[in-house]
Amino acid sequence: MKVDGYRFGELLKNAFLRLSGIAPLVGPLPLTERDYRNLFKAETSFADYFPVQGFDAETGVFSMADGINVGAVWECIPADLDAKPEETLEAFNEMLAKALLQLPQEAENPYIVQIFLQNAEIENLGDRLQRNLPERLRNDKLSLDVARIMREHSDILTHELGAFPDSRVAQDKGWRVASQKIYLCVYRYESEAYWKKQRKTPTKKLLDDCGAFLGALNGLRIRTKALDGYGLIRWLAPYFSAGYEGVHSAEDYAQKEQLASFDVGQECFAIQPEYCRRSEAEERGVWKFGERYLRYLTTHGLESVPTDGCLTLGGSDSASPWEQMPPGTMMCWTIVPQPKVVLDARIEKIKASAQQAASSEAKYTLEQAEVAQDECLRNGQRIFYVQIGAYLSAPTEETLLDRTLIAQDTLLKTNCLSFIRPADDLLSQDSFIRALPFVYDFAHDRKNALRARRPT
Repeated sequence: MKVDGYRFGELLKNAFLRLSGIAPLVGPLPLTERDYRNLFKAETSFADYFPVQGFDAETGVFSMADGINVGAVWECIPADLDAKPEETLEAFNEMLAKALLQLPQEAENPYIVQIFLQNAEIENLGDRLQRNLPERLRNDKLSLDVARIMREHSDILTHELGAFPDSRVAQDKGWRVASQKIYLCVYRYESEAYWKKQRKTPTKKLLDDCGAFLGALNGLRIRTKALDGYGLIRWLAPYFSAGYEGVHSAEDYAQKEQLASFDVGQECFAIQPEYCRRSEAEERGVWKFGERYLRYLTTHGLESVPTDGCLTLGGSDSASPWEQMPPGTMMCWTIVPQPKVVLDARIEKIKASAQQAASSEAKYTLEQAEVAQDECLRNGQRIFYVQIGAYLSAPTEETLLDRTLIAQDTLLKTNCLSFIRPADDLLSQDSFIRALPFVYDFAHDRKNALRARRPT
């Protein structure tokens, strides 16, 4: 039997070690290197998938767990385009497309650019007031009444159905207070051998390569503010570690940062999540982070050319799709800019493969490739590898499932994008992790997932 053969092999190995003098002739055998490793072996935590470890205040970049590569995060304050004519929106769209051309481009191990658009749930003002009351006012009746009134007022303003009816929004969903923020994350993974051959350090190259792109955004009146370690924690911890009171102020962060054991990533993902295994296919991909339920929805490829502001632009009689997204939604665009010569070679390869087949799908693929190639030549457009998806968050699993349906219906209104149904998404767990800041690996995606989209 297999077990008996294994035991016999162990006995034979032990006898050889004793007879050769490597191990004592009598008594217990000393621990091997493998035995020592097993003594300290620990299960992988969710925070281990998040590669950020620290922040360098002098350079403004985050250090990765590999001790080699770095990344940076900026909060973006969008340009004011409210009530602007269509000509202004078209011009802005063209300038934004040109700004994307300023993204750093590398053929091998390219930069990863992630854009997060967050519709955050606002903390109740009454709860915040009561939590910050001085000790002498904790039992003061007037202070408690003020906190109660503020709590009721905040509940009305942030209610999911709205504070008052809004005819622009369907599904009887009214106007409500929302906090919408945009974050830009840029990083790159390269080997230690690569950096030894470079004149610039990873930090210097990242900042130099991103300078032109940030300058182009500034020209569009899109202001950028670099996030430090505390800023990253304030962004991610309330979403993925709701209820965890770790770093609660900039002063607290400055003190804890001095500790050798301090890890920015551990503070962002302090709660070990539990994956909710359900028999229903539509309930796949649900995670429980403390008292919050989260899931990630991936979009299909573009079904048609998107119009200007298809997600964020509303009309006189309808709100924008983004305004109709449920609270706690955070959309993510993962963009991989590569040199034109690399993408041209990819298009030629697709055309050559399509020309060898006679099916309708092959003919359509050939037409798409030729249209994309013509658009790039005539209008100076560029093709990017892109993945689009959205995180959803809710206090209960039932609410999360309801918000999933709302998000799916809302995105369909764009007439160019739609979410993959959870029942059809076999990579939901993998996508949830890889869409996190700094986690996506282009080389791994090319070899394994094969889910990057290629819109023009």
